[in-house]
Amino acid sequence: MKFMKGSLLSTIFLLLTLVVLNNSYALTLSASASGELIPGTATYPNTVTNGDFMITGNHIATLVGNGIDEYTTWVFDFTSDTDYGAFSATDTLTSAWLTLTLTPKTGLITTDSMRINGLPVITDIIQSLAVGVTTTIEFELLTYYTSDQIMGEFASSVLGEIGMFYQDDAILSFASLDLTTAPVPEPATMLLFGLGILGLAGVSRKNI
Repeated sequence: MKFMKGSLLSTIFLLLTLVVLNNSYALTLSASASGELIPGTATYPNTVTNGDFMITGNHIATLVGNGIDEYTTWVFDFTSDTDYGAFSATDTLTSAWLTLTLTPKTGLITTDSMRINGLPVITDIIQSLAVGVTTTIEFELLTYYTSDQIMGEFASSVLGEIGMFYQDDAILSFASLDLTTAPVPEPATMLLFGLGILGLAGVSRKNI
């Protein structure tokens, strides 16, 4: 009889666990930046604002905004996402999906790179793009960075923002980043699970 009760308790516990797992959800925050395919131009040391992108030249390539030998920076601001309040900088990411639309302007695209501010550069997915062709590429940042590295930038400086850097032979016209955390149980489900555990504890005491 005790064996049957123990088996029943184990079954109930398993069912409660499955309820929690089935009612868990992954939280995703999204942010984007956009600009024109053909931005305005300026002469260094002036900069060019192309929508959400800031373009900076240098003392050698003095024409800014033509996509040749220049630096592009932008910020992914996640604070306007409706789920931002439920997102924690201590969460573990299961995905950090980056989308970029860019137009390489010279054959020197083979030397281009991009990065999250303060983190190592990414080169391989960019350097083989065709010159003069506007291309959209998508890739997983967790291939290059750890969750802690990305969330460290998310939490540093201005909370909820991730700064980006690109150099140096392309015009960027769109970028987006989706951050997805590991699934977490819904609060109501956790309450149900807790009540179930308390009930099982009560039943176990009565059978001792």
